[in-house]
Amino acid sequence: MKKNIFFLIFTVLIISCDNEYETVHKFSRPYEVSKEYSIYLDARNILTNIQVRPATNPESPFKIVSTDKYLFIGEMMKGVHVYEKTDSRHVNPLCFIECKYIKAFDVMDDYLYCNNFIDLLVVDIKNPLSARILHREERYFNRYYNSNWNMLEKSVSETSHDRVYQIASKTIFLSGIETDEDPAPDFSEYDQLYEDIIVDEIPDTLKVDKPHVGFTGISGVMNTFGYYSLAFCSYSQSGFHSTQSLIWNTEFNYNYPAIKLHSENEILFILSENNFYYYDYNGNQIQAKSSYISSQIIDASYMTSQKTFWFLSAQGISGELKENGQYTPTSMNIPGAEAITCVNNYIFTLGARLEIHRAPSLELVKKYPDISGSCMLKEGETLITAGKKGVLLYDISDLNNIKLIP
Repeated sequence: MKKNIFFLIFTVLIISCDNEYETVHKFSRPYEVSKEYSIYLDARNILTNIQVRPATNPESPFKIVSTDKYLFIGEMMKGVHVYEKTDSRHVNPLCFIECKYIKAFDVMDDYLYCNNFIDLLVVDIKNPLSARILHREERYFNRYYNSNWNMLEKSVSETSHDRVYQIASKTIFLSGIETDEDPAPDFSEYDQLYEDIIVDEIPDTLKVDKPHVGFTGISGVMNTFGYYSLAFCSYSQSGFHSTQSLIWNTEFNYNYPAIKLHSENEILFILSENNFYYYDYNGNQIQAKSSYISSQIIDASYMTSQKTFWFLSAQGISGELKENGQYTPTSMNIPGAEAITCVNNYIFTLGARLEIHRAPSLELVKKYPDISGSCMLKEGETLITAGKKGVLLYDISDLNNIKLIP
């Protein structure tokens, strides 16, 4: 009798264990799901009129443009600082032209061409203290043939002028084990948190590469990035005029958004992350050439005396002869360098310090640890720098003894 009872208890335990095993594993499976949420910018408060403010020191300057009377220094995402020239070697702060989300600009005649987020502006700067918008070309930098270059515009009402654009996205990942008692979770909780996030300004912590913007005046024409590749625009009493030109090749146009437009000595530079294009203006003819650099290009300059393009990249300095595309030896890396310019047969790099190298050997001439900045411009025997120290002018008549102009 006792044996039968023990056998019965043992059988019940076995069956119970088997049922428990089937309950845990028969209806269980791993899951891994994700959902992407868009972050939108309400640009109505950004695409506004410019404001002329009191002069301030630049914090993140990216470009210097000089005219007969003024220096214009771009402040990334904020506006343009204006300095009045008291003579050929001295300037005084004049004002700050606030233009939100500016990324590129140039000056031609009495007009400042710049972007206001995705719009193109033509600004009258004959008297910078009374600067005013003469023309706004809406969505000029958001209508590229390659849709990947554009920002998605979201309609939030029945109007077509909502000006709400996708600037980023956030992806939520969920993973675990789904069972009959513990099903896979849905995204309803996250839908309430992240669905249709609309912000009034781009947070400083959010890196947004778009819009792709470029300006450089050359041969009396303002060049910008256009529908296919380049656009030429101008402003006069008859109004704003823009024409498109397809001069990039298909690979560049579709795969490598341009990040910088620059010109020197009647040569137009287009820089992307690893590609460098130049266009040589010769009357009405434009000869195009492309090059590939193994590391990300930061800046470029052209040395007329040696007919050589010099690049500043993450690897250092490298050069390429204009005629045959032969590369010269690449130098050691230059920590913190942000800008490059050619002065006669010398190469200047600026960043955490100023360095001067002799071309084409790249022999170091001298380092100036007390001279720093993020952009520079040479005018005659004067080097203009802009950075966190402000706008400073240096006498470069003796490269071994460069001095600050008091």
